Amino acid sequence: MSDPLAANIAEDETGDRRPPVSNRERARRSTPPGSLWFAATAAAIGVVVSLCAGLGTIYVPQLWPAAAGTTPPPPALSSTWPLSGSPTRSTTATPTVPSGPPTGFYRHTGPQGLVTVLPDSFVPGSGKVKGTLVAKDPADPDVEVRFGGDQQGPDSLLETITSAANAEAASPEYTRVALTSTTHQGLPAVEWEFVKPNANGAVRHTRAHYWRANGVEYVLLVTAPPARFPDAAPILAAMTRYSETP
Repeated sequence: MSDPLAANIAEDETGDRRPPVSNRERARRSTPPGSLWFAATAAAIGVVVSLCAGLGTIYVPQLWPAAAGTTPPPPALSSTWPLSGSPTRSTTATPTVPSGPPTGFYRHTGPQGLVTVLPDSFVPGSGKVKGTLVAKDPADPDVEVRFGGDQQGPDSLLETITSAANAEAASPEYTRVALTSTTHQGLPAVEWEFVKPNANGAVRHTRAHYWRANGVEYVLLVTAPPARFPDAAPILAAMTRYSETP
């Protein structure tokens, strides 16, 4: 893609410009997805939500009464799931998203129908990276978040993000903190975390969470000065936990 998120994430700074205000909502449904693509979206590692299924006990009733003087067989037990070495996601499991935003957050809808939560002081607006919205507190713009989605590419998610990370590694000022595979509500996901100066020379600590659903590649991202990153990380955790896609 000619304008990948990965290549622009550290440079997309809006300065002190107050972003346009969008309608806030506490429970807005997703909007229909469009068709774009993150060829190399940027950002990082962190918080993970996964599903696992436990041992179930199934009782199989007798079809005919037991013959006199015989002992009915004991109830049958299903096999343990997941089996050793098998995936931890059951194909019949339905991910559960907590209802309602947490205290101090509002629910917002971004590109491709991505619904997430943002701190109530954050104002979303358009950014330079296609397919994402940027949001921050106008009174405290150091901590910034981005969220959205675009049409996924032909490579796997891990290959796409790894390619973007390798491209950033050409810069001597870039430091990779982590690049790992994880899950998002039972779906494969990737988290990428790094430190790099933006176009103005200010060092930024960035973490992004990527996953794919129904042909769309989604991203949730936070970026802040290194000293403020402890304030940013919990925001990404809430955005991830309370996110929904069509």
